Amino acid sequence: MDIADDSKDFRSECKYDLRDPDNRFTPQHFDRVHREILIWSLQKDVPCKIARTPTGFTVTVPHPTEIAGAYGMSLFVHLQTEIFLELNAEGISLKYLDDVQTDPEGRFR
Repeated sequence: MDIADDSKDFRSECKYDLRDPDNRFTPQHFDRVHREILIWSLQKDVPCKIARTPTGFTVTVPHPTEIAGAYGMSLFVHLQTEIFLELNAEGISLKYLDDVQTDPEGRFR
């Protein structure tokens, strides 16, 4: 699911990065993470935008003001109990960096 052009929603951008800068986050790792995020997105009926970064990825999720942070936490728990365990077994460890929230005008909260 991709984010619809809905200017009334707040947005949270959740950032994840490698714990060890010497590790490599390969396109294959990203594909596996991307698939898990799409599964979460479909289960929660939440559109999201997923982007690969050189050392990890970001997920942008629209949300109403009153539940700011809830989707970010839900995504984190889903990833921790699924794909992150698999990647850890392969020696790849990702960490949650932050959750940047913006209002409908693009201002940071």
